[in-house]
Amino acid sequence: MTSDPLSTQPSLSFDEILHFSSLPRPGPEYYEARRRLWLTPRVTPRPSSPSSSRQKLEEIFSQPGAVHSQETWNHNLEKAWKGLSSGGKLNYNLPMVIAIKIIHAAWLRDRTWPVGLEAPVTDDEQQADIAVAPPLEASRAPEKALQATMTTTLVPSDLMEPVPPRMTINRT
Repeated sequence: MTSDPLSTQPSLSFDEILHFSSLPRPGPEYYEARRRLWLTPRVTPRPSSPSSSRQKLEEIFSQPGAVHSQETWNHNLEKAWKGLSSGGKLNYNLPMVIAIKIIHAAWLRDRTWPVGLEAPVTDDEQQADIAVAPPLEASRAPEKALQATMTTTLVPSDLMEPVPPRMTINRT
């Protein structure tokens, strides 16, 4: 089996690969061809060493209270936030944990994040509060499985508000 030259291009997105591929007309064959393209392994680019900017951000966030520091915000994080929030393309890969901390710092500044609220280190605390539906048994009839799922009690969220009733406007 020879490798597809499109799949060996690490810089091509899946949309670009689709664009350059000759696919059959929509239908089962189209689905299968598209699925094969999606499942074809692509060359992954060799990870580069972290940039000096990323290393600086990692150093900043290794200090306790960095997201709360106004000085850190003014000198380092505000520019990173403006780039992220404007949808700008990153010049280097940014780990999700750093992106989340930048967003957290910004939300503290614009009061999207409630003052004094600290995020839990893990979400294990939340998992204990939620009643999990039992796994479905293969021998159950589908309607019984649906009924069992629908009767499972979940803990309501304190953050959810009731939806106001719909208003209908009569046009005359």
